[in-house]
Amino acid sequence: MPWPAYGQAAFGTANPDRVLASNGPQIPLATASTTKVLTALVILNKKPLKPGADGPAIPITDADVAIYYNYVAQDGSVTPVIAGASLTQREMLEALLLPSANNVADTLAIWAYGSLAGYKSAAQEYLRQHGLTQTTVGSDASGLAPDSVSTARDLVKLGGLAMKEPVVREIVGKSQATISGVGQVYNVNSLLGKNGIIGIKTGNNDQNPGAFMGATTVTQNGKTATLLTAIMGAPSLAQALADSNNLLAAARTTVADTVIVRKGDVLGNYNLPAGGRVQAIAAADLHTTLLRGDTVTVNLELEPITYTTKSSEKVGTARLPKTSLGSEAAIAIVLKDTPVQPSIFWRLAHPLGQ
Repeated sequence: MPWPAYGQAAFGTANPDRVLASNGPQIPLATASTTKVLTALVILNKKPLKPGADGPAIPITDADVAIYYNYVAQDGSVTPVIAGASLTQREMLEALLLPSANNVADTLAIWAYGSLAGYKSAAQEYLRQHGLTQTTVGSDASGLAPDSVSTARDLVKLGGLAMKEPVVREIVGKSQATISGVGQVYNVNSLLGKNGIIGIKTGNNDQNPGAFMGATTVTQNGKTATLLTAIMGAPSLAQALADSNNLLAAARTTVADTVIVRKGDVLGNYNLPAGGRVQAIAAADLHTTLLRGDTVTVNLELEPITYTTKSSEKVGTARLPKTSLGSEAAIAIVLKDTPVQPSIFWRLAHPLGQ
């Protein structure tokens, strides 16, 4: 993998969720706006939304306007809101994940959990349940504050959870959306659509100038694998994006249709009672989709034969269990040659065929 020369990075897969490799010290660092992926997941955990649905209308209060101006004062990314108006849950999630609105993160968290403290408690429990032990939720839901921290390895795990949540996956894959009273908003992820990239989130603040969680897909034999990367601690967001593009492009090359057993490979031998042997061979190629570095075990099941068993007759099965990216597969094992009948003298000496 073309690891960056700074900070930390990691690579893994979604479904199954696996971190396959990492680089750099995995020491918790400010997550910046990548925090919003966690925010969206925790919100949807409390307030589920069906794919394509708008969800409830969420009223904008004076408190929400105050949150907006507070982030404006901190030069944070925002989406304008007006007291007395309302936005649907979907619109808020789009504002959260596309233009990365800090104020909407806090507004959503308070709407779902009553307070930022209530949200923080729920988010920490969500992290505990999913084994993200190196991630800590800070004092806001946006990640602008420096006390929300994580590692690249945990962000890959978080990305896997996000890609399995249909609403999040749908939104982070959009280049733009229309929000009531605001108009068009655009995805700040400039990598979208390159190298099969389908998301997911940028991040930068004073403590972490460049962070990116990325996802790309590769299809082999009709099965699609989602590959994930995370970079933290880049000198700039532009650098994080450029290096993530390289990482994701390399990640795509690690997936391949792999032949485990080739047609004609010898998978067993039958020692004949009268002497000699007959080979059992693969009747076809046995293949599956693998990541580079994966190991697999082929289970061989051979049946007894007799002298009347013919060449090319099925005598067993070679089975490949389901792998991380491939389905269960099986091929027939056949006899390479017809067994040579024993001589009349051997049969007279062994009347029971012993």
